[in-house]
This record gives sequence, structure tokens and C-alpha cells, in this order.
Amino acid sequence: MRAKNIFFLIFSVFVLLGTAWNFYTWQFGKTLLINAGGFGISPPRLDFNVHPGEAASQSVKILRSGPADRAAINYRLKNSDFQDWFSFFPAEQAFFQKDKYQADVQVILNVPANTAPGLYRQTAYFIFSSEEQKKGVGINLGARLDIMVSVEKPALAVSGNLRAWTLSDKSFIQEYQGEFIRETGSGIMYYVDGIAGYLIKIRDQEDLNDLIRLRALGVKNSILEKIPPASEIPNTPPPAVSDLALARTLAGKFLLETEQQGQTWFVEPLTFRRHYLPPTEKALITIWNLCSPVSQEKIYQALGRNIY
Repeated sequence: MRAKNIFFLIFSVFVLLGTAWNFYTWQFGKTLLINAGGFGISPPRLDFNVHPGEAASQSVKILRSGPADRAAINYRLKNSDFQDWFSFFPAEQAFFQKDKYQADVQVILNVPANTAPGLYRQTAYFIFSSEEQKKGVGINLGARLDIMVSVEKPALAVSGNLRAWTLSDKSFIQEYQGEFIRETGSGIMYYVDGIAGYLIKIRDQEDLNDLIRLRALGVKNSILEKIPPASEIPNTPPPAVSDLALARTLAGKFLLETEQQGQTWFVEPLTFRRHYLPPTEKALITIWNLCSPVSQEKIYQALGRNIY
């Protein structure tokens, strides 16, 4: 009997809540149409890579999922320390026009010339208010945009179009020497050149080709055969390394076979296996798949830059 009473009480509560919700939807249906339709931003994050004194701009789309009245979009920046770096277009506020689903806003960045190299973080809020709110109906909606500003020193010209920065953290070099790493978030790819202590940016196949020309070692087949190739068959282990000392010496290096076809190989430092790099963009895909993910913060610390 007691269980039945508890069940009846719970059932009654749900009925009352359902009735209240139906009444609210009927009474304030127009408000729910505006607010429950959804409000967002694309992309949700912007990454800027600039030098001190440079300017840049990127666009975002402010989105809503349902048609509604004309609505204003106001801007607000969270971090007051770097507030003067940013402006928007349209300058004061943007608008959703009546029955339109999106509005475009341009985010404009101007970095002062005396800015120290580092990673600067900013957050922009886009606050949405409709014509109905002026009548006292509706609630504020908003979208958040994360902005990462990487202020870099001018890069060193290493070879061809290659650009690099000097690493100041020796432990970072020891950890990633000869590896390709990928910056999480931005997806920027680098090669950690332990010989020169450089972090070399790899933007495309041309950069990879320049790096190979800069660092490739010509080897005979007798040397190449001692480094087993990576298995091309899934879940199949490659042959064992026959000369571990040689494999460690060649780890992270590009090997150019000099006796037959002139093929290029990369010896992956973690497994001591060589990966074939064809003279096509497939080589870039191979390197991308070998990348170790490293956070932006860790990369900046290795370069001796501050994070703000």
C-alpha cells in the first residue's frame, strides 16, 4: 500500500509539471520560438599567428536555427589586458535580419609593435537580443569564441622556404629529437631538429622536400637492410631490428638509397622502423600519421615564450 502511495505521488508531480510546461508554451510560445531555436558560432575558435606590429583578420558566422525577428548581436571581450588589440566589423554591433539564419562578423587583430613573443588568449562573447526583448519578453542568448594569438619572432630562414625557431628547452629536444610533432588544436606540424636545436615548421610537401634535401643521408643497401621497413599489413609486426646501435644512430633521419632507385626513407625514432617517402604528397600523409601530438603550451615553453 505504501509503495502505491509513493508511485501515485511521483505520477502526480510529473502530471503537474507537464501541465505547467504546456501552459508556459502556450502562453509564451513566441519566446520559446526565439530562445529554444538555438544560437551558435562557427568556427568556435580562431588561431592567429603573427609577428609584433602585424595585423590580421578572420571571419566567423553567428548562427540561429529558426526564423525570427530582426535581432542585434553585441560583442564583449573577456580579457581586458588585450582588449585594445581587437575590433569587429560591423563595428558596434551586427544584426540578424528578419527571418535570416546567420550573420557574418569579422574579427580584426592589431598587435602592438612592442609585444613580447608568446601565446595570448582572449575570449569574445556575442550576445543576442531580439526585438521581443524590448517588450520585456525573452532572455539573453550568447555564443563564445575562443581566440588564440601566437606572437612569434621572425623565423630563421633554414633552407629554401623552410622556417625554423631555436629551441631553448634541452629536455624538449631530448624527448622529441628527430620526431615530427603536431600542435594540438591548430594542427601545425613541426620537425624537431636535434642537430641544430631547431623547431622546423612543415606547412606542405614543398617544405618536407626542402627538409629532406637538407638532412638526407646517402646510404648503401647493406646499411638500409639493417633497418627493417614498417609493416604495410595491419596488425602484422615488422621484422626485428638486427642492429639496434645503428638504428638508434639513424633514428629521426632521412635515408637516401644510392645504389638502385634512389628511394627516400624516414627512420621513425620510436620504433626504429623505416617508412618509405614517395616523391608525391603521400609522403606528407605518411609523416602526418607519424606525428606525436604536443600541446601548444608545451611547444611555447620549449621556445622560451610566455603564455598569457
